[in-house]
Amino acid sequence: MEDTNLKILILEDTLPDLELTVEHLTDAGYNLEVTHAETETAFRLALQDKDFDIIISDFNLPDFDAFAALEISKELCPDVPFICLSGAIGEETAVKLIKNGAADYVQKDRVTSTTSNHSAFLEAAKEKEAHRKAENELKESEALLSAAQEIAQIGSWKLDLTTNKLKWSDEVYRIFGCQPQEFTATYEAFLGFVHPDDRIKVDEAYSGSVRDGINTYDIEHRIVRKYTNEVRYVHERCVYLHNDTGKIVQSIGMVQDITERKGPKKTNILPTKYKSLFENFPLGITITDNNGNIVESNLVAGQLLGLSEEDLLKRKNWRCRMEINTNRWYYYAC
Repeated sequence: MEDTNLKILILEDTLPDLELTVEHLTDAGYNLEVTHAETETAFRLALQDKDFDIIISDFNLPDFDAFAALEISKELCPDVPFICLSGAIGEETAVKLIKNGAADYVQKDRVTSTTSNHSAFLEAAKEKEAHRKAENELKESEALLSAAQEIAQIGSWKLDLTTNKLKWSDEVYRIFGCQPQEFTATYEAFLGFVHPDDRIKVDEAYSGSVRDGINTYDIEHRIVRKYTNEVRYVHERCVYLHNDTGKIVQSIGMVQDITERKGPKKTNILPTKYKSLFENFPLGITITDNNGNIVESNLVAGQLLGLSEEDLLKRKNWRCRMEINTNRWYYYAC
């Protein structure tokens, strides 16, 4: 059954014409919720305050006209059908209104024609609203996916082999240490981030898979982040999509930062019988490997330096001279 409820905004400065419009629509069997506005200010406030199914506007108004009202409606509620209802304004003006975005123009002596047309306008409005809702849901879904990728440190990408256009997700840019506006996503740009010693291996994995018709490749390699030159380990996996003839036309893949898994791990090098003494010693103590990397530290060391154990293990020990009463050598983490 057709929905007979109609929320309508009527922009009209002549009360009898307002009553006539409402009467005709009511006689057509519609349950009306009418909002009336006479001025531009009242019109704007109504559009900002409520949602409407349809707008009917007189052409000539005290301080503005239907063209101005149409622009306001396009600004505040572009999906609501706008109908100009007025006396004989001429075919040229009516056509201009339609070209500017009005749904229709109806002469006041033929106001009943709105009852035969407004159902189509409402259906169009509903379709536009459904399209807008779908777009908002898509944006929300993409935002959730981006957040999930950031948490997991997994980025995604898609390459159209017919156009050579490559699209990276936000997390791919974060893994590479750059911003989307700084780089156009291309295969060559990607290779620019790959560690020089790994580029041949990576390029062979990619181009070899395409050449040999293999549906996927799986590889671990290093990248060098932009600006910081920090070396990171990543894991890449790709699958290829084919057209009806079996030709590879697209590849989609993921890249994950696996540096924490591939990098050096903390090693407990203290014998058990000294562990308690080390942890409870009243002075800060750190133990380093041959390269000066801190591999063990006690609680006091972190407290004195204001660093967590995780941050402390990223530092190195350096010997510095400090003047405190007497000249003595101290070691501290830098």
